[in-house]
Amino acid sequence: MRQLFVRSYEIGKEHIAGLVNTLAFAYIGSSFAFLLSFTVNNTNPWWFILNSEFIATEIVQTLVGSTALVLAVPITTLLASRFYSSISKESLNKSSLGDVHNHVH
Repeated sequence: MRQLFVRSYEIGKEHIAGLVNTLAFAYIGSSFAFLLSFTVNNTNPWWFILNSEFIATEIVQTLVGSTALVLAVPITTLLASRFYSSISKESLNKSSLGDVHNHVH
């Protein structure tokens, strides 16, 4: 089980970086128009804009989403490796893909 977990976790780590970046860009992109209009029409200094509730909300959303994503990979990898290890090899050998795969065209 440990070897299965380690190999699966290595694959999961490769996906995390791309997913975190995608999540951050999705949050920024969804609020870009509002941010642009806020900065163009506002006469406040840049430090005031960076300390606004709007910017803080975007940062918190990105951090919470990224943290959940980073925690989800090891947790699901552990659960999947335990589940797969609990299935007996005999039951895996009894069922082949041809026996359990049914669909109609």
